Amino acid sequence: RLRPPTELLMREKQEDAAEVAAAVITYCFCSGGMLVINKIAVSHTPSPALVTLCQFASCTVLVYGGKLTGLLRTDDFEWRKVKYFLIYVLSFSIGTWTNIKVLQDANVETVIVFRSCTPLAVCIFDHF
Repeated sequence: RLRPPTELLMREKQEDAAEVAAAVITYCFCSGGMLVINKIAVSHTPSPALVTLCQFASCTVLVYGGKLTGLLRTDDFEWRKVKYFLIYVLSFSIGTWTNIKVLQDANVETVIVFRSCTPLAVCIFDHF
């Protein structure tokens, strides 16, 4: 028979595992849903860059609006901090635009397969 502290630890581990599983499932539904929404959006607009621009603009407005209303706490824009993130922002923007561009010409299933292969490519490049 397990002692109470051990039972408590096991229960906490099970609760943590359930939280992780719920987060993974939620992420999968959100990611898949956004992929379908992006496919619909890019099918009805002439430019994939416009879809990307609208998404970035709406995210910016949402975050800045949250800051102005006090719902979010964010740091002020300071060039000395921002300049270190420019390469990341540029890479992310190019990746997002490329994803939208692929959705313009390919079906959703193809994009999902290639996204799923990304960890494999990372493993191969990490090995060498």
